[in-house]
Amino acid sequence: IVDHEMIVVGTDGGYIEAPFDTDRLTISPGERYSVLVHATGAPGRRYEIRNFRESSGLATDPLGMGGQVVATLEYGTDRRDDSQPQFSADIERFTAAPTANFTWRLGGMEMEDGQIALTINGETWPNVTPVHLKGNTRTTLRIINNTMLRHPMHLHGQRFQVTNVSGEMVPYSAWKDTVDVWP
Repeated sequence: IVDHEMIVVGTDGGYIEAPFDTDRLTISPGERYSVLVHATGAPGRRYEIRNFRESSGLATDPLGMGGQVVATLEYGTDRRDDSQPQFSADIERFTAAPTANFTWRLGGMEMEDGQIALTINGETWPNVTPVHLKGNTRTTLRIINNTMLRHPMHLHGQRFQVTNVSGEMVPYSAWKDTVDVWP
């Protein structure tokens, strides 16, 4: 939202460990965030809500790369309560050793039925070896993206925590079901 900041309070899996302020979020397909907007605009003024797209590297986006206006925020002239909401999320960071470990390597692009398909451990969807997990166990899934493209990974019916990216600990714990894996 032009000239505004947001407080990120949750992701696609629920509240995050500690809310944080930002003026922009990078969101992959299927990923969601819950935010509060710092309502600091002038009474009677309108502000654009813009979507900045990123190139996939394969083609030019037909909607263009400059921020597209997707909505507007218009302030009224009535004064409202300006108290700050308080959030507390009791999220336990994973510290216990996992009972199983898996690695998925996103790899070379293959042509299949005239479409470009990414591979997982050298296999092309839907002909991939399934991962079978035992319920109520902690499992480490390491995803290595050896392509030139970002790729959203989504687990159906499961929640997970991203603990580190490229060996660096993430700044907060959150339950997720989608993560954008960068090359």
